[in-house]
Amino acid sequence: MVRPGRHRHRHHPARSLGLPQRSRGAPAAQRHHRFHRRLERLRFRRRARARAAHPRRHRPAQDQRRRFVALQPRRVDQRADRRQRVFLAGDVRANEQVGLTAMHTLFVREHNYWAGEIAAEDPALDDEAIYQRARAIVAAEMQAITYREFLPALLGRRTLAPYRGYRPDVDPGIANVFATAAYRFGHSMLSPELQRLDAGGRVIAAGNLALANAFFNPEEIAAQGIDPLLRGLATQRAQEIDNFLVDAVRNFLFGPPGAGGFDLASLNIQRGRDHGLPGYNQVRADYGLRRVRNFAEINRDPVVQANLAAVYPSVDDVDVWVGGLAERHRPGALVGETWQRILAEQFERLRDGDRFWYESYLPADLVRVVERQTLARIIRRNTAIGGELQADVFRVPSSAP
Repeated sequence: MVRPGRHRHRHHPARSLGLPQRSRGAPAAQRHHRFHRRLERLRFRRRARARAAHPRRHRPAQDQRRRFVALQPRRVDQRADRRQRVFLAGDVRANEQVGLTAMHTLFVREHNYWAGEIAAEDPALDDEAIYQRARAIVAAEMQAITYREFLPALLGRRTLAPYRGYRPDVDPGIANVFATAAYRFGHSMLSPELQRLDAGGRVIAAGNLALANAFFNPEEIAAQGIDPLLRGLATQRAQEIDNFLVDAVRNFLFGPPGAGGFDLASLNIQRGRDHGLPGYNQVRADYGLRRVRNFAEINRDPVVQANLAAVYPSVDDVDVWVGGLAERHRPGALVGETWQRILAEQFERLRDGDRFWYESYLPADLVRVVERQTLARIIRRNTAIGGELQADVFRVPSSAP
């Protein structure tokens, strides 16, 4: 870690709670044009389905449970030793890690499932109407899964305030400290390898995949499919959220297999400084929490206290990403008090300030349909995975090692 000076954190009252500054990138019209170009490449325009590729044939797949996100139309120099085909999705980062590619693939299949159901129910609808209805359902499913499954597991079951309907006075924008520090808690949860399991819970013949080899390696998805990865992700225990990161993201981040990479911890610390985030204690004050007076109030573990004291002259010098990870966890939550407060505040605003939040936007009968869907049901519906998958994939089954 870099040893900070005492006056490194120059606090601005809008830096923690406010939004990042207006983008200085491409003009809005140009970004809008690029978005629609990508969208057109992703649509198949046959009963409103999203374009998908067979693992071994570069044409739209017929077997729903073997489809992937679309293949890029040309090869790219992603690897130093050879050119390879990569996948195309709505998010440009879809090839960054095989777990991301698997999730993009899963929800492409889910969109196509709903497009088929809608078309069968009302054959008179045109492609655009089918596409938009399927898109709305999948977006609602993602919202419901996030707030009904993921966030209760992360923050505790009763941390978020109940939904009371759309509030036009609420700004749903993303807080700087959320995007730059708090929502990067997951980097501490990564394990050195990704498990890949068959239906019997055994490691597949190709073996588990080292995390260092999972970056920008879409060929592993094409070769093994997404089912073994999804079984592994649902079964494997995450690392505890703390100040430790595995070597794969300390030395091999984003490096192609066999090459070196970046140090994610140092990037996160420097990113907070580049964005002008105040220190850990000031962020706590910005969110209405009491300032800590010493390292023991961050964590009772004397080893953690000693490690912090070896780097920072005082608690007021602690970088917010480091301090947030170091906190002892709240009862029933996987994070400490500061992360819990920032995450809850952000996700409440995202929900309450969204005019198209599914509970206020969709008809009541469709809301009930959406809320019956879980991530486990979506996985079972769109893969060959069956009863071996637990009902709540965010919680490891008791039989898991």
